[in-house]
Amino acid sequence: MHICTECGRVTEEDYDFCPHCGSIKGANVDPALIPPQFKVVSGSQGTFIVKQSAIRIKLALALALIPGIFNIFGLGHFALGKYIRGVLFLACSGFYYYERYIGYFGIGYWYLFGFSMAVLLVQILDVFNLIKKELGISG
Repeated sequence: MHICTECGRVTEEDYDFCPHCGSIKGANVDPALIPPQFKVVSGSQGTFIVKQSAIRIKLALALALIPGIFNIFGLGHFALGKYIRGVLFLACSGFYYYERYIGYFGIGYWYLFGFSMAVLLVQILDVFNLIKKELGISG
C-alpha cells in the first residue's frame, strides 16, 4: 500500500508517481500501522486515508438540527467542509425569511411552513449521508 503525500490517496500498484495527482509516491505503509484516528476510505474518487473527528461530526449534527428548527439551514454543511452546499441551504433560509417578512411573492404561511420542513428534512438527510460517507459506512 502506497500513500501519496500530496493528495492522500492510496494505491496498491507499484508506480513511481501518484496516478491521481502526479506527485512522487509515498513510502510503503503497512495497514496495521495506521493510527486508530485515521481510516482508509474507498469511494468513487479512489481510496483515501482520512482523519476521523468525532467533535466535528457532533458539531455538524448539532448545527444541522438546532438552527434548522429556526429555519437557518446549511450550518452543518459548513462544519463538514461542504461550503457550496452550505451556501445553497443558506440561500433557502434567505428566501424563507424574505418571503415571510417582505412577502413579495405572496406565498401563504402554510406553504412557507411546508417549504421550511422540506428543506430541513433534505438538509438533515444530506448531513447524515455526508457523515456516513466520511466514516466509510455504506448503505
